[in-house]
Amino acid sequence: MSGKLYGVGLGPGDPELVTLKAVRILQNVDVVVAPQGEKEGLAYQVVKPYLKQTVLFVPFTMEKTQVPVSLFHEAVEQVRGYLTEGKMVAFVTLGDPLLYSTFLTLWRSIPEAEVEVIPGVSSFQAAAAKLKFPLVQGRERLAILPGGDFPEEILECFQSLVIFKAAKNYDRLVERLKRWSFRGGTVVRLGFPEEVVHPEMEGLCGKELPYFSLLVARKADS
Repeated sequence: MSGKLYGVGLGPGDPELVTLKAVRILQNVDVVVAPQGEKEGLAYQVVKPYLKQTVLFVPFTMEKTQVPVSLFHEAVEQVRGYLTEGKMVAFVTLGDPLLYSTFLTLWRSIPEAEVEVIPGVSSFQAAAAKLKFPLVQGRERLAILPGGDFPEEILECFQSLVIFKAAKNYDRLVERLKRWSFRGGTVVRLGFPEEVVHPEMEGLCGKELPYFSLLVARKADS
């Protein structure tokens, strides 16, 4: 296998947050692999102006980030074929390729491939910037959590929290954070055209939230 696979992070969806290195790689590879939902995926929309080469779309369910097995395996074999032919292939992903990214599934499916990862601005960094919310400084600790339940020790040991997919049991989550003197904000559908920034996490209680809801919180005395 003489080709090379790139995992290219595009940042949270703002085209101005795509790095110069990411643009250089995308303009020089032979094939670009892009995740796709019912419509053109947001990652593809971000980089579309830079692309002139073959684009391979990998369908997946946006709200569950699950790739249909048969279609995914078909795409893996196509990518393996390109790499065997000596082609340079770039998989584009929002945020960073190593943080809750579908790129990891592709990489693990072709372990023999030579891989280079191009980091991107992660969604939690962009969310904190939009909320004007400091994450950590000095010797403080930051926990990055995938949503759902988590041990009480985390609330005791960490000064700041980033909670992906916070929509599940959101009201219970907010009440729990408040008991430990956390304050925070939530960004809904970060990077999408319908993005909304809520500087107070309590303002969304009692509402049905989309899958892509990211909460950033910090202890009030930190």
